Amino acid sequence: MLVIVWAMNITVAGVIFYYLEGSGNSLITSAVDGMWWAMVTMSTVGYGDLYPTTTGGKLFSTMFIWMSMVFLALPLTIIVSTFNKQYEIKKTLTLKQKGAVTKSVPVPTEAPS
Repeated sequence: MLVIVWAMNITVAGVIFYYLEGSGNSLITSAVDGMWWAMVTMSTVGYGDLYPTTTGGKLFSTMFIWMSMVFLALPLTIIVSTFNKQYEIKKTLTLKQKGAVTKSVPVPTEAPS
């Protein structure tokens, strides 16, 4: 689902970028160039081979960069949170297993005289 939404965002943003930049930017020659720009921008790679030169393109790029950060941040927080929960469960189980072994062996509280 995440990949489908990502692909739709790249397609729509690429076409909008081409529409805004196509006539004023010699680097953008087709909607595919716009989609390449959107993919590189959304994935935060930022090669710098394609960039906006018109005012509309710059405004759209700013909005798209902010949207991309949110798009990446929301699923990543869910993934990291789930990973952290699973790690804590495994850690607790490991400690319980070790605790069961150490509780059966009495630990002296005073040094023998």
